[in-house]
Amino acid sequence: MRCDTLEEREMSAVCGPHLQTSAEEEVDQTSAVCKKKTVLAAARKEDGGVTAAGKGGGGATAAGKGGGGATVAGGWRWWCDGGWRVEVAGGMQDVEKWSCRAEKQWLESILEKSGVILFRGFPVTSPDDFNDVVEAFGFPEFFYVGGRAPRSKVVGRVYTANESPLDQLIPFHHEMAYMPDFPAKLFFFCDEEPGTGGETPIVLSHIVYEKMKEKHPEFVAQIEEHGLTYKKVMTGEDRLASFTGRSWKSAYMTDDKDVAEERAEKQATKLKWMGNAVKIITGPLPAVRLNNESGHKVWFNNLVVSKTGVMNDDINDHDSYVELGNGELVSDDVVKDCLKIMEEECVAIPWKKGDVMLVNNLKVLHARRPLLKPPRRVLASLCK
Repeated sequence: MRCDTLEEREMSAVCGPHLQTSAEEEVDQTSAVCKKKTVLAAARKEDGGVTAAGKGGGGATAAGKGGGGATVAGGWRWWCDGGWRVEVAGGMQDVEKWSCRAEKQWLESILEKSGVILFRGFPVTSPDDFNDVVEAFGFPEFFYVGGRAPRSKVVGRVYTANESPLDQLIPFHHEMAYMPDFPAKLFFFCDEEPGTGGETPIVLSHIVYEKMKEKHPEFVAQIEEHGLTYKKVMTGEDRLASFTGRSWKSAYMTDDKDVAEERAEKQATKLKWMGNAVKIITGPLPAVRLNNESGHKVWFNNLVVSKTGVMNDDINDHDSYVELGNGELVSDDVVKDCLKIMEEECVAIPWKKGDVMLVNNLKVLHARRPLLKPPRRVLASLCK
């Protein structure tokens, strides 16, 4: 089964995919194509009202029950129109005040249940607007120390998501799963809508764990016992040709090797210098973690982003590597099966200009599909 796109199912507004309870098989009688029917607004408020997403110029359509209408805080009006719709009574100030502050507790509950919230149709038109949204939520900033993606600051807490060539695929990963300390929440913002391609597929991590345990129970038992160790060579200059091409100077925010070692040590990371390049070894780290809120075990690792063979001290080898915490190598078949499961269970998000996506990083893996037709500019902000 292929990974569906929201456009194919004519659901342009999403309030968090809830795949574990809504992955039903639906046969399209016209095309006779079997598709995954995903109720994208599974989280409910009171008797069925949901959403913080948007559609069109100022509203949002999302699945939900109920009838009639109700007025909620901030002048938002809710009514049933084949689903629940939200209207914002003003401009950016209302979005900032009501969507982010007054409704923060509710939105966080949706995020925990669903994993992702996509805000669509709100007046977020610039990186400055996006920064206002991030700050309005009030989550502390997570600083990208030790991170591997080439990124640069845009404004405030807003950074480029990944500056590698947009025609490159970025496999599924949890943000900074190769570090003992990682962001809890991720914000993404579509500043320039893609021409074709460039979607951001998402998949629930506990589903991946459950299916991997069915497919490879012995391997899952091994990584639960031993964890994974991550290895990487970083040079002194950013390499934008690679989606993990950040330099050690950018990663540790210094050009002083001693300072870099101090910061790496705080992240359970060892540095082995090779001239102006460095071999980075982190771990062993847990590859499966417990989501205390849901009670689910999640597939919290970057296994499919990394190579599984033996790593040499070659400064021209810019790939990331992974091995079991006891030093044993990971089978290529395991990685292939894991990738297949992720593709089968994911939902692909086609970006629209102004979209803001909030991701629970413990619950959801994300990826980037190759851009087929420019432009595409997606910005990011990481939070604790």
